[in-house]
Amino acid sequence: ITVYYFSSESLYESRTLLEVKENNTSLLPNSFQNISGISNKNELEAEIEIYKSDGTIKDALKKLDSLNIYENDDLPSSSNVRGNLSITNTSKSLMNINFISNNENLAKDLLDLMNQEFISDRKNFFSESTAAGRKFIQSEIPRIKDLLKTSEENLNNYKISTNTSDVIFDTNTRNFKLRQLKD
Repeated sequence: ITVYYFSSESLYESRTLLEVKENNTSLLPNSFQNISGISNKNELEAEIEIYKSDGTIKDALKKLDSLNIYENDDLPSSSNVRGNLSITNTSKSLMNINFISNNENLAKDLLDLMNQEFISDRKNFFSESTAAGRKFIQSEIPRIKDLLKTSEENLNNYKISTNTSDVIFDTNTRNFKLRQLKD
């Protein structure tokens, strides 16, 4: 046991706890969301998969390499990082992240860089999706107004043609009725 103890490699574990903000972007009412099976647990599992993605890990490894603190031989591969990374969801919005390495400083630095990369990716995603939503709304409101105006004109013309029009507040129709009365 003593020989094994002294000959075995030391492993260091770095831990982090991240809170993922709940995303209430669904247009469905809360009562329908509960029925349809949309849950915070699924959203958190998606965030966990994004954290473990190649993009997050490779970007963190590139940043670590650019710091020139460690030699290229000391840097793990992305598959090695993924193998030593374990992420669990401890509640509806918390991710418990553990990373194991044989280098104590590397474990801390790499986990810190992966956290920074994940947070910046999520911020960029939300800002881009918010900007895209605003752009969509700005382009759709005028189009919908035009469609509504055309539909209202068609309805007014139909009411006039069938003589079933009540009080219509459209200026064109009002002018038409005044001309009819004059005649």
